[in-house]
Amino acid sequence: MSRTPRVLIADDHQAIRVGVREALESGGCEVVGEAESAYAAVELAHRVRPDVCLLDIGMPGSGLWAVRKITQDNPSCRCVMLTVSESSDHLVDALQAGAIGYLLKDIAPSDLAPAVRAAIEGEAILNGVLTARVIEALRGKRRTARVVNSQGHEVTFTDRESEVLRLLVSGLSTGEIASRLFVQPITVRRHISDAVRKLRVTSRAEAVALLRGQSSGHDNRAI
Repeated sequence: MSRTPRVLIADDHQAIRVGVREALESGGCEVVGEAESAYAAVELAHRVRPDVCLLDIGMPGSGLWAVRKITQDNPSCRCVMLTVSESSDHLVDALQAGAIGYLLKDIAPSDLAPAVRAAIEGEAILNGVLTARVIEALRGKRRTARVVNSQGHEVTFTDRESEVLRLLVSGLSTGEIASRLFVQPITVRRHISDAVRKLRVTSRAEAVALLRGQSSGHDNRAI
């Protein structure tokens, strides 16, 4: 790649944007814009026509929505998610939306610029663990657990979400669950937050009560 890669950063946390900008510029990339929301990212990408957009999946307006809009407007632009979410659902959704890569925010700063250049060359940017999850999901081998939410609709959970919920129902704290599963507490909190949303309840206590109610007296092996 002879010319300098032109990159747009979209994240609602200024500290993250500053760190990413420094890492990219020290690696020989040009940051052509920063955005705090999905809508701003789409508008800015349309104006500055970057080679790569680094997008937070959880920013206001949804990074997934931004990916769809940006790739529709400029198919040559490579979109890479830069997120804390290790959710298999988020990963697959991002790739289906048009992202070419999915990076976690604990990536070494020195690895960001090479990842951008690889994306421009058309390489799928995933670490080893995430690559395995994509392959598993696309092969249809991802088991899903099914329960009924508070509105009477069946919802599904991935294996990892089910693991977190089983431990939560058993009475473990966020820190204890993280230790048991060898993940960060923020990852556990995100899984629980996703479960609360899917179950259409307002708290983890309500989620636990709902799951316990469905498992008692039934052969429900979901959670």
